[in-house]
Amino acid sequence: MNRMREYFRDPTLEQPTTESYYVVRIPWDSFVVGREDAARILAAIGGFDAPTVVRCQTVTGSVVYVRSDVILYVRECTRAQRDAERRFWKEIDEEMDSDEV
Repeated sequence: MNRMREYFRDPTLEQPTTESYYVVRIPWDSFVVGREDAARILAAIGGFDAPTVVRCQTVTGSVVYVRSDVILYVRECTRAQRDAERRFWKEIDEEMDSDEV
């Protein structure tokens, strides 16, 4: 591997974590950020002197600049929450299937 490429390589971008992340929703899109960026976004949109634009980095390494007044929500998404949601929807599907019989 190229020596400079190895020097600047960021292994966290090669294997983004799926353990816990935050979904940031704006009217036309959504993106996923880590805990630190989510905290900065929440501080920016919740303060009196909120910045007009918030800069953050997605879990895949993209840099996003978004206007703080268009952020609809920031949602935590842990592995346990995702597992619980899958179980919930599976039970709903099974209930719907049993009602159709």
